[in-house]
Formats: sequence, C-alpha cells, structure tokens
Amino acid sequence: MEGGKEAFCILLWAENGGRVDSRGKPVYNASGPVRGNCVTPYDCYGCPLMQKEVARHPPGYAFWVCPACVAELVKDAKTRGASFHLPGHYTEGQCQYQDCTRPARTEGDEQLPERYSRFLQLIIYGHP
Repeated sequence: MEGGKEAFCILLWAENGGRVDSRGKPVYNASGPVRGNCVTPYDCYGCPLMQKEVARHPPGYAFWVCPACVAELVKDAKTRGASFHLPGHYTEGQCQYQDCTRPARTEGDEQLPERYSRFLQLIIYGHP
C-alpha cells in the first residue's frame, strides 16, 4: 500500500493546542508535547477538521485536484498574480478542477472513471 501509516497534520496540531506562527507554520519549541500525527493520512477529505478548514473559505476557493491540475492551477495563479496555498492535505476521488482532462482508465481489475485520481491535493486560492 502506498503512503504512510501516520503523517503530521497542522490542523490536528493546532486543534490539540499546538502553536502556529503568522504564516501558519508550527512553532515546536513553544508548544510542548502536542499530538499532531494523523493516523489516517491521505484521507483528509472526510476529516471533520478539514471540513471546518475548507468551510472558512468562500465556495470555489478551496478544492481537491489531481497532480496535473495542481501544476496548471499554480501556473495560472502565478500568471495572474493570484495568491494560492498548497497546505499538504491529500485524498482520493474526482478531481474538482472544471478543466481536468484525466481520462477513464483501468488499474489492475478496477475501472476508474474520468477525472479520478488516487492522489488529490487541496489547493486554496486567496489564502491570507
């Protein structure tokens, strides 16, 4: 199986009392022992903390995209001078980028529909 069994999650870290700086980065030496390791990494979409985080942004500003679309969206944002944030949260499912061209395909015995990816990344536009 790909991926790890645990991964550090900044949302879990902050929820459990961990401190973050003005850029949202963890401040380890000021926080003491705080739980920040998630036991269900790469399954962020269904996490209640993630749902709360995504709800903080206007509709259409936070969405899950496949690797090819992440590259396109980052390129587009840089061209337009738009701010964006790739917080390092992942899941699998349908790419939410409207112009995704990922084809339907077969992996082993499984038929995957178009736009489906086992590795979607969260991208947030207009992040403060």
